[in-house]
Amino acid sequence: MFNPPTILLGAVLILGFAAFTTPQFDPDFWWTARIGLEILSRWVPQHNYFTFTASSHPFISQEWGSEAIDGFLYSHFGMTPVILMFAAVTWVGFFLGVMRVNHPDRSRWVLAVGAALVVISGVQIWGPSPQMFSF
Repeated sequence: MFNPPTILLGAVLILGFAAFTTPQFDPDFWWTARIGLEILSRWVPQHNYFTFTASSHPFISQEWGSEAIDGFLYSHFGMTPVILMFAAVTWVGFFLGVMRVNHPDRSRWVLAVGAALVVISGVQIWGPSPQMFSF
């Protein structure tokens, strides 16, 4: 049950959450938080009233759900809950992916090393970003 490859896999899953709790580096976050506040105060904007030269152009907000969550969490609680919420969403996707390829006939060593490579290779992109919902 608790053989070395299983312990390594558990460690990768636990440490993966730490890797997913990265600071906010996405420059689009502030835009999504502002749109989220607009959605919460009014509704999804129908035209672009953020740009003077394009005020009559239609505004398409394809990430409106995530933007509303970003705006609410950031305006009421600050950046830490936003980071933790996106880390949890990313970790659940990562966990489900690992469990999907986990099979008794496959080597846990390969699974653990593969999962570690996924965490390491994504360090630059993990963080509070709407794309984490479509992991």
